[in-house]
Amino acid sequence: MTGRNLLTIAIAAGAVIPDLRQRRIPNWYLLVCGAAAAGFSTAAGSGGIQQTCSVMIPGILVPAALLIPLFLFRMIGAADIKLLMVLGILLGGTGSLHCVFRSMLFGAVFAAGVMAAYENAGERFAYLGSYIRRYLATREKPPYRGAWDEKSQIHMTVPILMAVLTMCG
Repeated sequence: MTGRNLLTIAIAAGAVIPDLRQRRIPNWYLLVCGAAAAGFSTAAGSGGIQQTCSVMIPGILVPAALLIPLFLFRMIGAADIKLLMVLGILLGGTGSLHCVFRSMLFGAVFAAGVMAAYENAGERFAYLGSYIRRYLATREKPPYRGAWDEKSQIHMTVPILMAVLTMCG
């Protein structure tokens, strides 16, 4: 396993802890990890800073471009997007795209499991339908939060970690 893979896994795993405890990832953590990822990528890159940036920048932009629409509807947290952007520094553009895709796939599997465990799939899909209808009628984007128990909500850092483990482990 490479140093890049170990750092990627460590950053993703480190973000899970505060997310599970406090439902947030501190900005200081993401900033420190982003600096470490950029420093590692620059030091490990053999083509100079310009080539290193040509790998890092797409890795940062891919999650932002793909997930900001979900953030605008408050369906994903900003910290989750920032975490994927930090990981993108290490993964590059293509790796970042794969990580976002796998994270969403793992998130969907976890969500299906949570809906099955809490037996609230009908309620959740009804809420999604009313949310979409309300948006189309009013163009308002309230936070996407249903009335279901907070325990049944998904912490996206876990699917992100699973995605990273399948890519780097």
